[in-house]
Amino acid sequence: MTATRTSTYTPPPEPTPMAIVGTILALGVIRLIEGQDLLDKLTEERVSTDVLTTKEKTP
Repeated sequence: MTATRTSTYTPPPEPTPMAIVGTILALGVIRLIEGQDLLDKLTEERVSTDVLTTKEKTP
């Protein structure tokens, strides 16, 4: 005797426009924070050694 399974799978809901905008803003904030961290690192390096050791040049 075999039991039949009924499928209860429901697909995930479509993202709302508000969720999409929130995701875009969150990614922008993450990139901003990463850029600030890199700038802080380069500034600290410049202050402690008075020379940039990376190949990046500052204007």
